[in-house]
Amino acid sequence: MEGFYKIVTKAGGLVTFRHNAIQEILLQIVAYCWLFLIPCWILEPKSRQLGSSTWWQGFFATRMVLEQNFRCMLVAHEEQSATEIFQMTLLFEENLPDELKPPVKHRSKGELSLENGGKASVRTIGTGGGLGRGYTMKGFHGSETAFWRNRVDPWESWSAASQAIADVDDAVVGFESSPNGRDVFFHFLCDQALKRKNNWLPVFLPWYLNPTYSVSKEDYLLKCRDARLGGEVSFELTSEERSLVEEIKAQKVLPGEEWIRWPRELTLEQILWRRLTVVNKCKDDLEIFDREYPSTWERAFKAKENLFFGDKLIERLWGTCKEPGRIGRMDEDGDFDDEIDERELRKWSIKLWEPPKDGYEYVIGADVGEGLKDGDPSAAYVLRVDKKKQRARVVAALHGWLDPDLYAYQLYWLGLYYNTAKIGVEVNKIYITARVLVRLKYPSVYWHKDASNPRSKSRRPGWRTDDKTRLLALGILKRMARDGELEVLDSGLPYEMGDFVPGPKGKHEARRGKHDDRIIAAGIACFLTGLRDTRGARKKPRKPPGPSSSKERGYEIYKAEMERLKRMQRRGGGSTFYSMS
Repeated sequence: MEGFYKIVTKAGGLVTFRHNAIQEILLQIVAYCWLFLIPCWILEPKSRQLGSSTWWQGFFATRMVLEQNFRCMLVAHEEQSATEIFQMTLLFEENLPDELKPPVKHRSKGELSLENGGKASVRTIGTGGGLGRGYTMKGFHGSETAFWRNRVDPWESWSAASQAIADVDDAVVGFESSPNGRDVFFHFLCDQALKRKNNWLPVFLPWYLNPTYSVSKEDYLLKCRDARLGGEVSFELTSEERSLVEEIKAQKVLPGEEWIRWPRELTLEQILWRRLTVVNKCKDDLEIFDREYPSTWERAFKAKENLFFGDKLIERLWGTCKEPGRIGRMDEDGDFDDEIDERELRKWSIKLWEPPKDGYEYVIGADVGEGLKDGDPSAAYVLRVDKKKQRARVVAALHGWLDPDLYAYQLYWLGLYYNTAKIGVEVNKIYITARVLVRLKYPSVYWHKDASNPRSKSRRPGWRTDDKTRLLALGILKRMARDGELEVLDSGLPYEMGDFVPGPKGKHEARRGKHDDRIIAAGIACFLTGLRDTRGARKKPRKPPGPSSSKERGYEIYKAEMERLKRMQRRGGGSTFYSMS
């Protein structure tokens, strides 16, 4: 590649390719996968203009020249982007010396075929379900993968194309993209890869790894508008910049995160480049900069929409999450059983952070699913309520796909396990869970009441989610989490909060392809604590009680009336006699 690969620079010149810092990382990752026979399927959320697409096209073009029958495909989100990226492959072939240039069998705008059996083609994601059909390849480059959802259903296209990728050790797949919020395809793959639920290798490339993203003090003074107009320019870091420096420096590299965490101490030159980029290219908006030039994995996947819970609150909740002490299910004896096959626990499970404690009140909020794998899962949260400190803590969570009647038995045993906790079960579409609890004579089931009238009589068992109760539960959950009254330990809750966005009608709901069952369950549980439910509370405090004896009360009334008569006489009201009977 560095001997014969030619590229066009940003200035417009034609030069020989040399690996930059980012491209060197990609090269080493491929070598790492080949050395240890790891599937080389790479997910690459990245900052803008790092040279990633250039490297992928050069890597595949080089293999196409050097190997027999090497076939690869580029898939971009739109036609213009696909054409421009594919020009890199054509440029490489055109500039090879004659002794290395293989005979060309066919060349066109979207395909290059060589006599040695090599073939490179370009497509857009708009091809849909026909992508890759009738094709076998060892290289696949997906460009701006996070934006595929804007054109078609990316899952349909990828399901078709992935079948054409040869199952051999040296096959390489690369998805590179600047993030597009928490989209249903690229972000989902990255999230599953980080949780080790697929064979993809996540590789995050932040902006500060690029050594060209820095500006000296002298150049900053030349480019800064305030300096050109004779204004004062400060090189002192702002509080936000100091916070960013500490955040990047303090990153902890956990096992499996070696390629997504890059602890560094940012230099002043890098901070100055960031200042100029924010002002000149990002409308002086830090959120736009974080989207185009993310600094950390978490910042990369910030939602673009107006989140109900807010980015800052969600980030704070992520910081309180912990791994559960035990994972299992409740058995028929009412005990917690964690000796269950791991494959079974993937369907549904109960996570325990804290066993029940005497003297504490517990509540359970439950959202009911149909039990179908393609439908919504069921979810429940157990909260320990501390009335003195006005706080609640997540101590257990149930989540997964199980039949509604079996779900009721798990809630029954879980409620008894936690000091006969009060259980609120949603009954919008599925009533059987609440009915089973009543049939089992569970002693503390929430009965539905009118949300607008706290003194209304109960009508039926369960929690009914309508426009009133939904806003009530969500509001209580948000306020408790915001004010530190709810300690969240389950990472599933802030994960769903990050996908809780305005829908087509303005109503906040889960993004398409996502779920909000944990949010609803947590909202019901927070309502049951009674810590933030102020409906029916008196707006004014009661007046302190008056004198206790009737004689003292009579004297006070007499004294008040005499004062009133005197005021009337002074105003010329006459000498009207006032009866005290």
